[in-house]
Amino acid sequence: MPNTIDPLDYEERLTQAGVPAEQAHVHAEAIGQVKSELDAIDERAKATRIENRVDQGFAKVEKDLDAMHGKIDTCLAELNSKIDTGLAELNSKIDTGLAELNTKIDTGLAELNTKIDRTRAELDAKIDQTRVELEAQMQKIKWETICWTIGIVISICSLQGFIIVNVLR
Repeated sequence: MPNTIDPLDYEERLTQAGVPAEQAHVHAEAIGQVKSELDAIDERAKATRIENRVDQGFAKVEKDLDAMHGKIDTCLAELNSKIDTGLAELNSKIDTGLAELNTKIDTGLAELNTKIDRTRAELDAKIDQTRVELEAQMQKIKWETICWTIGIVISICSLQGFIIVNVLR
């Protein structure tokens, strides 16, 4: 509350009212000191009110920050939970996919091995059949060669015999 007392004006009014000038001056100085002390008290009260409002503001800010920290912690916990759930789902899907791929690969390999074995058996059978056929042909060719050789030998012998008989005659 502002103090509007003017000590000089007060001294002048006392003097006009008949108070001796010296006494009016001492009275005015005392009023000036009271005014100064009241101003100081008023300033301290203002400072206290401001300090209280600042303290209240800091308390509110601190309370709001604590509430925000709580909300942030809750959000982080929810996000971590969602991330953990998502990772677990992804790991499960990956494991399932890998198992399916391994099954498909194993099935494919088994089918390929079966085809390879079947083809090998077919090729072995064809090779064996070809070998038998070749051996039969070789045997036939041997007999034909022997027959031809015998025929040639007989022809040569006959020719030699004819030549000898004709030469001797």
